[in-house]
Amino acid sequence: MYYAIMNNYASSLIPRYLRALVDDKLQVNAAWDYDSSAHSYPYYVADPDCPEEIYLLCRKDVGALRFSYYNHGRGHIISDELSRLLASLRVSQGWSKRLIATSIGNGEVLRSDLHYLYLIGDDEVIDHEASGIEEDRRGMSVPLTLAFNEKAREYDVFTIRKTVLGGFLFVSAEVVSQFEKLRGVKIVPADELLAHYCKDYRYDLQDNKKVAKRRLP
Repeated sequence: MYYAIMNNYASSLIPRYLRALVDDKLQVNAAWDYDSSAHSYPYYVADPDCPEEIYLLCRKDVGALRFSYYNHGRGHIISDELSRLLASLRVSQGWSKRLIATSIGNGEVLRSDLHYLYLIGDDEVIDHEASGIEEDRRGMSVPLTLAFNEKAREYDVFTIRKTVLGGFLFVSAEVVSQFEKLRGVKIVPADELLAHYCKDYRYDLQDNKKVAKRRLP
């Protein structure tokens, strides 16, 4: 059995929107203005030119940043504690950079114990015959049921790529208890992940259902 690690938006530790930008360029501006990154994150983390230390450029309304984990699109903001845990487990291919949370307004370091993790994802772990995957009206793959094959047993922690659930951390039942004390997360069985995704990200399965084209008689 597998579980998924998600942002717990019911927790006061997790902001619905993280008012911050990931970049390898430090930007400090008293007017709180900033430029978009020249690179696409989290994908640039896998580039050999990406420095070992990058920045989480925080706006004035960023909040307390007291979480252990934050799902950041296809990337993951993790604490030192979680980084050490993952280093002790079998994790699918990925890259990690030290992430310095810094105020855009004055350059103050808000947290220096964070890392930015990107796992490329392994779709070979999906048992396509046992899963029920449909295409929605936007062309996205939606796993109405999701099953994993024997290859998934190679990992304690992994992600997948190509469905709307791409980027979420999946954790095996054997190690999931080690994630229970992390601040700001909720842990859900993998077969319940889609329901939580729909609620948290306001994705309506029915409204996004692909409409079959009528055949002319």
